[in-house]
Amino acid sequence: MEEYNIKHIKIATGSPQANGQVERVNRIVGPMIAKLTDIEKGLHWDAVIEDVEFSLNNTKQRSVAQSPSKMLFGIEQKGKVVDELRQKFEELDNVSEIRDLKEI
Repeated sequence: MEEYNIKHIKIATGSPQANGQVERVNRIVGPMIAKLTDIEKGLHWDAVIEDVEFSLNNTKQRSVAQSPSKMLFGIEQKGKVVDELRQKFEELDNVSEIRDLKEI
């Protein structure tokens, strides 16, 4: 972990208050995962963790009036639906370019 400049800090399991920042995020993540999972449909936590992460990273924080993504990258990230639509439009553009080539 040192090669990636990551500092490992050990916290006693009996005192979660010693790691307040992590506990604050865990207090948010737990209910989000519980709400999105559906065991009967086979939708387990690992299937929804990406959506939870995206939501956390793109929600404006009251203290800084920006989302973490905006602060880190300088832009608002788009969601899966927008990305899928963009991909479909790009595919349509490629199809029209292919049609144009066939006419030549």
